[in-house]
Amino acid sequence: MKKIFVFLAFISLSHEVKLEHGDKPVSALGMDPSGARVISGGYDYTVRLWDFAGMDSRLKSFRSITPCESHRICTLQYSITGDAILVASGSAQAKVLDRDGHNKMQCPKGWQYIIDMTNTKGHVSMINCACWHPKIKETFLTCSNDCTLRLWDVNEKEKQLNVIKGRDKKGRKSAISTCSFSKDGKMIAAGLVDGSIQLWKSSGPFTRSSLHQYTAHTPGTETSCITMSHDNQTLVSRGGGLKITIHHRKLRLFLFLKGDDTLKVWDIRSFKRPVNVATGLQNFFSV
Repeated sequence: MKKIFVFLAFISLSHEVKLEHGDKPVSALGMDPSGARVISGGYDYTVRLWDFAGMDSRLKSFRSITPCESHRICTLQYSITGDAILVASGSAQAKVLDRDGHNKMQCPKGWQYIIDMTNTKGHVSMINCACWHPKIKETFLTCSNDCTLRLWDVNEKEKQLNVIKGRDKKGRKSAISTCSFSKDGKMIAAGLVDGSIQLWKSSGPFTRSSLHQYTAHTPGTETSCITMSHDNQTLVSRGGGLKITIHHRKLRLFLFLKGDDTLKVWDIRSFKRPVNVATGLQNFFSV
């Protein structure tokens, strides 16, 4: 606890407000580049837009929408110019909204009966995470339980630009729970459900990952977050999700719940082991 307070001492805090999103957990937050607006989304399927300049003492959002019907919100992120909002939910189709929350673009859904996922025009199962390209304002990235990452262009509404397949050490398909660009946009990082962290060059080729650490987190858990530093050499990953194991012995069932409660700092120049590890960070939800 002392380390946390020392860290907070360097943050200048003079005012604090509490914004009420709703009764259910908030699962996504985003702030526009100018810092004038905040967007929140949660397990109640609702997205709320907040404008600090137009907010009165009631601290109410200026708009509330349900962009993805009955799907919880996974990701909300403003574009680098602040004129578009990327929305990812439990559905297979990500959406792009304008600054005021109006529909701008919806990714197509792929055909689930095609075996090779590179031949589908979109995801076929729920999206877990999405993010904008840090340099190209029209490009964004999504990852899904269909074991693929997909690169999109806002102006190309019929099909994704590229497909990256997530595979484990043995070459088997693995669902992808989180994804991110490096700050210079040259690398794509992803956390897979097999416990691995894998990186590809954003320019391709995407046949196999350029860097990988197959034992980064507990296999079977959903790594909840991954991000890279501004020097593009340090990576931070956050464990998550619950692993459920059922053992049957002499007609008795034993249920064990095990999650990954760690946050790990990596140097991708020496990717064999983490630089530092923080433990005991509880995960109450999968995001």
